[in-house]
Amino acid sequence: MTYKKILNRVTVAFIALLVFLIIFSNTLATLSAKRVVLEFASRGIITTVDADGTAHTTNHPNVIPLSALHRDGNGHFILYAESVPKRFGSSYHARILRVDVGRRNDTHAAVTPIMGQDMPAYGIITASNEPVFSGERVRIVE
Repeated sequence: MTYKKILNRVTVAFIALLVFLIIFSNTLATLSAKRVVLEFASRGIITTVDADGTAHTTNHPNVIPLSALHRDGNGHFILYAESVPKRFGSSYHARILRVDVGRRNDTHAAVTPIMGQDMPAYGIITASNEPVFSGERVRIVE
């Protein structure tokens, strides 16, 4: 074989190895991501009952399950999955959105994003196999 043919074969093998490594690394990262369940905020009616038995019904544009609502030293927040473009497709990362909580009942709460933000276009994280923090890669499961 000539030197040129050997060089071409080595180059092709090297490129194939690089492609394999890129795909394999993306696959490993996806498999190791925390698994999350998503729901979308929806317009809904929240009915609450005061201690004296008075029922209050509120129609609100952003009703979420209580499992999506979290609290820390800075107030209430929700986590949502945001799509991040990658070389081969995209991945999802958890992001935080601070909210004010309105009326709530045993299962749902009416929330309003603070600081002029909008409700996320992507799903709100309602459950996960491990604790999820803002910025972490997540994998959506049904």
